Amino acid sequence: ARRHLRRAAELEPNLYGAWSNLGVLFLRNAEVIAAMKAFEKALAIAPDDARVLNNLGNAWLQRGRWSSALDAYERALKIAGEHGTTLYNKALALTYRYEYAEARAILEQVLSIRPGFALARALRVACLQGEGLLAKAEAAGRKDLTLVEPTPDNHVVLGRVLLAAGKVEAGLEQLEAAVDLDKGHAIAVMSWAEALDAAGRKSEAKHWYGRYLKLEDRLFEDSRRIRRRLKALSRGDKS
Repeated sequence: ARRHLRRAAELEPNLYGAWSNLGVLFLRNAEVIAAMKAFEKALAIAPDDARVLNNLGNAWLQRGRWSSALDAYERALKIAGEHGTTLYNKALALTYRYEYAEARAILEQVLSIRPGFALARALRVACLQGEGLLAKAEAAGRKDLTLVEPTPDNHVVLGRVLLAAGKVEAGLEQLEAAVDLDKGHAIAVMSWAEALDAAGRKSEAKHWYGRYLKLEDRLFEDSRRIRRRLKALSRGDKS
């Protein structure tokens, strides 16, 4: 696919879709710098394409350039209006800057457009927890499970809220439900492993840490921390 898209771009220099689709492929393979270059080439041809701007924002977000990501999302929204996915991405970028209240206001807007957007509901629960509103976060998380077909993320955020509130068994149940839905979901697997570790279930934690390190979409920073923890557990460290 990459070869054909590159060839298409060479044959027709104004075919910005070839560069945009190439960028999407790079982004899915975590080749963020290559993705950014492809999206920038697409944007140079079509500066008012909201989809390209949104995808460029996603690349910036993965790169940790949150302000650049927000700028790209805002430019896209000025062009395309209240697009649910772009609004969600903007809210996600704001959470990386710990601006939970502002992110939650945007998510309310998203859910007024797309009430069945399960990931937006999950992020709203995470924002409530970030604001320290644990009771509201728990209530929202439980309600969401009855309103939409839950994703692993919906169970993960509720599990984290319950653990933060000291409701350990209930929190573990939600995290286990998350991995039961998708054993290849990196955030769910990592959260489940760390919760098992904290609960003293070290053997199970080692198993799930190992599974996490085999997942393609794991994050580098998390992988490094988990490798250190796995080594400590293998040495028999109790801490």
